[in-house]
Amino acid sequence: MTESVIAGASAADAILVVIDNLYMYGPSSGPMTEDSPRRASGPKGQLRARLEEMFLAAHARGRVGVAIGRGSDFYGPHANSAANLLAIQPALRGKTASWLGSLDAPHTLSYLSDFARGLVTLGTNARAWGKVWHIPSGPPVKGRTSTIKVFEALG
Repeated sequence: MTESVIAGASAADAILVVIDNLYMYGPSSGPMTEDSPRRASGPKGQLRARLEEMFLAAHARGRVGVAIGRGSDFYGPHANSAANLLAIQPALRGKTASWLGSLDAPHTLSYLSDFARGLVTLGTNARAWGKVWHIPSGPPVKGRTSTIKVFEALG
């Protein structure tokens, strides 16, 4: 499928902006950056690392312009993420929220609309092509803090 996406973007003379996550880094004890080593321990992360290599190789060979934009768990309208499905959506329905992992571990959340604007910037700026970018997000927050803020916002 990835080869077909690359071929299609190339045939259309389009810039391929790839939406990615942080799985390829594997477990981390600190901040992740674009230069963090790829140490995925599970199949999802290993696949993401291989896809990154394929996309960047296609760019390096001149087949297609590629920029990769990465973000953490998304939230906001239509976000299909743990934060949205486990905390925000239940809160909107007046139900009990839950959280994946420790409520006291810091976690970065990416607001979907802001992330989309970052992707547009990558696709329209040739200096971004051929690279991996972490789309800016707010500072990490604890799951407990995030969930409390959701319920406070809902009154």
